[in-house]
Amino acid sequence: MDTLKNARAVTMVRIVAILSVLFIISMANLRPSVVAQVVLEEDEAETISPGAVDKEELAELKDHPLDLNTVSLDQLLKLPLIDSRLARAIILYREQRGFTEVEELKDVPGMSNEIFEGIASYIKVEPMGVPLPLHGDFRWRMKMAKPDSEAYLNADPEFQNSPYVYNRSRLKYGNRYEAGWVLRHGGAQSDSGSEPAISFHNLWKYYLTKYWLVMRDVYSFNKIVIGNYKLQYNQGLIFYYPLATELVRPIKIEAKGVTEDRGTAPNTYFRGVAVNKRIRQFDLDFFYSNKQLDATLNTDGTVKDSLIAIRENMGYITSDKELERNDTLTEELIGGRVAYNFLRDSHIGFMGYQSKYSPTINPPEEKGYYLFRGERNRAFGFDFSVWYRELNLCAEYASCIGYGEAWLIQPMLKLSAFTLWMTIYKYDPDYYNEHSSATTIVGRRDEDWNENGVFLGGKYEDKDREVQVYFRPVRHPWKEDNLMPTRDKEFWFNIRQRLSRKLELYFRQWDHWYDKKIEDRDLYQSWKKTRVQVTLNPDGRVRLRVRWDGRKNAIYELKQVDRGHLIFGDLRYNATRKLKLEGRLIFFEAEPGVAMSEIEFLWPMGLTPFHWWTYGKGVRWYLIVTQEITKNTRLWIKYENTRYLNDYEISRPENKEDLDKVIRSRRHVFRLQWDVNW
Repeated sequence: MDTLKNARAVTMVRIVAILSVLFIISMANLRPSVVAQVVLEEDEAETISPGAVDKEELAELKDHPLDLNTVSLDQLLKLPLIDSRLARAIILYREQRGFTEVEELKDVPGMSNEIFEGIASYIKVEPMGVPLPLHGDFRWRMKMAKPDSEAYLNADPEFQNSPYVYNRSRLKYGNRYEAGWVLRHGGAQSDSGSEPAISFHNLWKYYLTKYWLVMRDVYSFNKIVIGNYKLQYNQGLIFYYPLATELVRPIKIEAKGVTEDRGTAPNTYFRGVAVNKRIRQFDLDFFYSNKQLDATLNTDGTVKDSLIAIRENMGYITSDKELERNDTLTEELIGGRVAYNFLRDSHIGFMGYQSKYSPTINPPEEKGYYLFRGERNRAFGFDFSVWYRELNLCAEYASCIGYGEAWLIQPMLKLSAFTLWMTIYKYDPDYYNEHSSATTIVGRRDEDWNENGVFLGGKYEDKDREVQVYFRPVRHPWKEDNLMPTRDKEFWFNIRQRLSRKLELYFRQWDHWYDKKIEDRDLYQSWKKTRVQVTLNPDGRVRLRVRWDGRKNAIYELKQVDRGHLIFGDLRYNATRKLKLEGRLIFFEAEPGVAMSEIEFLWPMGLTPFHWWTYGKGVRWYLIVTQEITKNTRLWIKYENTRYLNDYEISRPENKEDLDKVIRSRRHVFRLQWDVNW
């Protein structure tokens, strides 16, 4: 215990020292910085920006840049480094003067050379009054994974259709109209079969996952979305996307309001109609949704699953059991928001919604005490964000009628190269709202609405270095599976130093201390992750990178320590203007209970974490080829191979469970994406 106390004292001294140094640095008059809380790992490909940037959309904008004379506010917010203040300034400049060339964007108040260079490739200027032609695009994806899991091999033949097939098609008329759809057939799963074979009936019943029609600046409305859409306001206590795991969560979210949903998970977000209208300084939103969801039913016809479990299930169909669950629950939602904008990018807003469920939600008691049960749920709240010079104060309050509430308040000081923030929040365990996601400590995402805490941090960034540090102590007042309320602490420190134009070093320390139930008592535990990385860019065509990740899990009272590490090297080579090659070789080894992970592209511009949620020693490698065939056609190919070197230490398995482990120790995956713009 003395060792534990000393370790805590050293950690606190370290935190205070780093924050003090950063505060002194903040007095320098350097360029602005942008800040985000890293949820899983830092984004390896893009600079962290004020909002969550859609990288697939950015890739498409290089082929179809936004016209500054017709671009809308919500389209501008999709660009990197653009916040709502700057987006409104661009719109105002256009209304007063109009754009004749892209360089005029530098004359917009608040536009810096850094921001201009970051967005220049995504914008253009068309002569005023010239209609844009009809255009669009379609995207095909295919994945072939070796169907080697026992669950797949034992599945009904109806669910043995291993290829993954995806199509997204969009038709656009200028910048005002867009119609599109997503078709998806899920391939072989590790714990089940695949989705049923593709047929005309299945195509429209099961695989048409999303469709939408978007109209901008028509019928006196700024935006109308019919079909699938999603909502994001203020800091996410009532509506937020993405609801799935995100790689980076901004410290202060730049709310995007209503936007079309082009994802692949049938159970997520909304389907109906949503509209936005701006009247001088007021923003008015209205939304209605009537959507069928997949859920398991009780014998009396009520819904057995919790709302959170239903959303996490995503709605894919890979077995008879999931087929029985298909479209068994209907959620009818209606709501709206009104916001008043004042001063410099300041606002106050009020919002609420009501959901009706048919049949009634009624999970059994053993599923948990703090779960929504009933047929109607109502939530309302208010939020505000106020700027005074370089200081921002934002807050949000939300309440479920008859249940709990959630609130947060966050002051943020943004100087030239330095940002300081503090978030104070309290979420009741009976605040029931599956449409939201809040800032929480890493590793406790299943307890979003059962956490009280403080989030302190700072970031410094200049031309050659980036330093970020934060500390978060929290408390979970209700813990059903443990003997007592739990306490967690999280500490993050990273520094990125550019030694020259060709060489960059990176170091990160990420510590998490928490209570966890062991047998019949709670024990204080920790996991600590360390990263060291070297990146070499000898010229503009080649990038070399080597990384070491180490992790240590400890239970102090039991003196138990488990370790794991991961080493990889990767190479990115631009062979020609149209051909790009990339490869990575990963070695990993971990003891029981230690999870090692790394981030890579699941699809182009779609980063995802790959986790090995078990012990073992193995090798993973992949190769990626990107080829621009014509000006409007691009092909992307990836081959992956993962092999456990110790085969779980099983030489001659005698049961199905062990056999399945051996089979899954070797995995081959082939992915292909074909993009056509017209």
